[in-house]
Amino acid sequence: MKKWYSIQSSAQSGAPAKISIHDEIGGWGITARDFIRDFDALPQDAAIELSVHSPGGSVFEALAIYHVLARVKDRLTARVEGLAASAASLIVMAAGRIEMPENAYLMIH
Repeated sequence: MKKWYSIQSSAQSGAPAKISIHDEIGGWGITARDFIRDFDALPQDAAIELSVHSPGGSVFEALAIYHVLARVKDRLTARVEGLAASAASLIVMAAGRIEMPENAYLMIH
């Protein structure tokens, strides 16, 4: 089954965990429940790098993900790779630090 996200924990001590959201949030029957289950498997003290390139998707799925990520705000850096629109922008706002190249887009509405 295709996923719109991936979550990877690093095997190296002190290396950040990596999360990418690079498709439509909530697509293909994959829900926030699946995301949260995978997220909860990360080490409790890991720094987290979130990479986003998404047109948005389900606002309710994104809202659930936002609340989970906001709890680790101090350890979370989000990077908008190209586009974080609509529901994807909500998830980005959970980060304590947000990075964007000059030609990236963050669309909030």
